[in-house]
Amino acid sequence: LYDRESGRRPVAADGATRVQDDAAILDYVNVLGNDVNLPSPEVPVHALFKGEGDRIELLGYDLSADRVPAGSELALTLYWQADGQVSAAYTTFVHLLDADGEIQGQNDGPPLEGFYPTALWDPGEIIVDRRVIPIDPGVPPGSYRLAVGLYVSDPPRRLETTSGDRLTLTQVQVTE
Repeated sequence: LYDRESGRRPVAADGATRVQDDAAILDYVNVLGNDVNLPSPEVPVHALFKGEGDRIELLGYDLSADRVPAGSELALTLYWQADGQVSAAYTTFVHLLDADGEIQGQNDGPPLEGFYPTALWDPGEIIVDRRVIPIDPGVPPGSYRLAVGLYVSDPPRRLETTSGDRLTLTQVQVTE
């Protein structure tokens, strides 16, 4: 919607609709390309996240650096693939954990910034999900675990892997 005279658009606001500035996303359309070559992950993982009949595989990831200064950002790209139709819209979490398991940096959110919910993924389709994890300036230098997982909020539950409800990808060194 917009006002013809001023050209201004009202801000979209509806709890049931994905809102982007002054527009609301009404539905999704999957457009298939010809001979699309997706990049391959730098670090292959092949870890299966499963629960409630859903099975989503983390094929691998790319990481911008394994050493980052406190107060900076860490860029991570995750490569996902669903084995079958996914029943729920899962949220991805990426946590930077200290030795006590406390979160020192994180990025939680739906895949592709909410623009492609897991319930819409086609079986076998590869999803390339880029994430940025801010590192607080007060994080002390040291070694931290970078962990990833998937969850739904209502009712709260996480998908499981062979190592629990999250998967440690690698160690990241935080410097001064």
